[in-house]
Amino acid sequence: VTLDSEEAIKAARGAYDALTEEQKELVDNYQTLLDAEAKLTDLKAADAAEKLIDLIENPKTTLIDRFSVDGALFKGASVKKIKK
Repeated sequence: VTLDSEEAIKAARGAYDALTEEQKELVDNYQTLLDAEAKLTDLKAADAAEKLIDLIENPKTTLIDRFSVDGALFKGASVKKIKK
């Protein structure tokens, strides 16, 4: 799984969700989809964190950029809290 896999993972999720309950019972690799979705979420979070670190460490970061970083960090903290 890579960040480039997002569209394929979304397509697989859409295809699975479109199945009837009876059809879903026949799917024997659903865990693979769940694992791919989890890995993609982790990769996206790591990518966002890397971009935030780059922005923070950049000496040309403006005050508006700093507010964007703070907002993104707050949003990330809120998402983590909701997931628990």
